[in-house]
This record gives sequence, structure tokens and C-alpha cells, in this order.
Amino acid sequence: VACLLTLGDLPTAREEVLNSRERVPGKNWAEACVLVADEALKVQESNELVDPSLAEELVSTLVEAERPCQALEVFTQLAVSDAQRAVNLLLREREMRSKADPEVLEELKAGAEEIFEEVMVRVRKSVPLCEEWGVAK
Repeated sequence: VACLLTLGDLPTAREEVLNSRERVPGKNWAEACVLVADEALKVQESNELVDPSLAEELVSTLVEAERPCQALEVFTQLAVSDAQRAVNLLLREREMRSKADPEVLEELKAGAEEIFEEVMVRVRKSVPLCEEWGVAK
């Protein structure tokens, strides 16, 4: 999986982790899921995530496989990646402040605020999920 990701082949890596659960030892399989999720959650030049739905799918798969620590790691990475996107918008707003239309600047700020709200919702959900998944004892 790591080699596939190094080659930039996220779709094949995705298929590999989703189809290898029965034949790969649990801990190794779960760590491969985390690697794939990390790649799916990279922030692109467009300030969008590569494939956030894949990361969410892997959270569910890891929970189902009773791998709560790795599920929480991916869930937390979702929040971190979204926070990075919000910071990118604020940095863009700062760079454009002197030469951009005020309406554009407000749109950038509003977008950052919206993303930060999503991050906070995810962070608030993480505590009950830790308890539900048995991570926080």
C-alpha cells in the first residue's frame, strides 16, 4: 500500500485495503488504512481534500473491524485537514487584502469560518466517539 501511495495510485491502494482485511494481520491492515486515509486527506492546490469520503469510509470500516484507535486517528485527521483548509483561506485573504475586492475578502473569511465550524463540530464529536469506541477508558 505504501508503494502504491508513493506512486500516486490512491484508487488501487483504496481497493487493496478494502479487499485485504481478511488476509492481512489486523494491526498491519489498520495501519495501511491510516496511510490511505492520510493520502485521501491531503489538501490540494485548489484547497480541496483529495477524497474525504474515502477517509470517512475508512473510519466506518475501522470501527466495524474493532480498530478504534486507528479510526480515531483518521477521524482526527479529517478535522486537522479541514482546519488546514480554513487557514489557507485566511492566508489567501491576508495576501489579497490590499488589492482585492472587499466582497471577495468577505467570501474568503466566510468560507474559513464555515470550515472552522465544521472542525469544531468534528472535535466535539470526537470525545463521545472515544468513549463509544472504547478508546478513552
